[in-house]
Amino acid sequence: MKLAPGDTLEITIEDDKIVIKPVLIVDRSQAWFWSKKWKEKEKEVEEDIKAGRVYHAKDIDALIKQLES
Repeated sequence: MKLAPGDTLEITIEDDKIVIKPVLIVDRSQAWFWSKKWKEKEKEVEEDIKAGRVYHAKDIDALIKQLES
């Protein structure tokens, strides 16, 4: 389970079993990164990159022109 001293554990009772799971504590300021919506958007971006739906701007003016089109 790759546990280390100080790790947080969740302990529950399910039927006649004690279940122990490691819990990752995320700083509140970083919680958005772990949200379901964010993960879905990350998958979308990965698909766009794999499909070649990307644009490389040569400079800031070209980037702004592309964003406005």
